Amino acid sequence: MKEYREHRGWSLANLARATHYSRGYLSNLENGRKAPAESVARRCDEVLRANGELIAAAKAATVARLDKAPWQTAELAQRLKMSDTSAGTIETLRPPSWSCAASTTTEMHWNSGTRHRAGSSTSEVSSADRSD
Repeated sequence: MKEYREHRGWSLANLARATHYSRGYLSNLENGRKAPAESVARRCDEVLRANGELIAAAKAATVARLDKAPWQTAELAQRLKMSDTSAGTIETLRPPSWSCAASTTTEMHWNSGTRHRAGSSTSEVSSADRSD
């Protein structure tokens, strides 16, 4: 928050007037002595034109305070960051029955004497054609 405030050339008093929060409270937020409520983060983000950065930072700080195993969270975040989750990887992992190519092949279903073929209408199958 301090970076955005200073970038605009504002003092804490200017920010306090614009947000309607006390200078002391805003100072505590900037120095990490207090955590901002979402409404405060939204108001500061709005007046400082931070494009959601202050809201995201406030939410991240809340999550960090609640995290009982930060080392595990950091490890998981690192693994997710390094994993390849591109569309190509998803296609490679997708079972063949899910692919688009499977929908163009002939599928035979023996149910009530009918045969279903992808892309065609249902036709009756005689008892002699069945291998029951």
